[in-house]
Amino acid sequence: MGKYSFQGRKKAVETFTTRQRLGILVAVGGILGGLLLLWMLGYLHLDVH
Repeated sequence: MGKYSFQGRKKAVETFTTRQRLGILVAVGGILGGLLLLWMLGYLHLDVH
C-alpha cells in the first residue's frame, strides 16, 4: 500500500514539474515577445522622426 501511494505521489510530482516547465517557457516567451515588440515600436518611432 505504501508503494502504491509513493508511485501516485511520484506521478503528481512529474505532472507538476511538467506544468511548471510549461509555465516557465510561457513566461520567458512572453518577456522576450514584449521586449521585441517594444524594441520594434521604438525602432519604428525613431525611424519615423
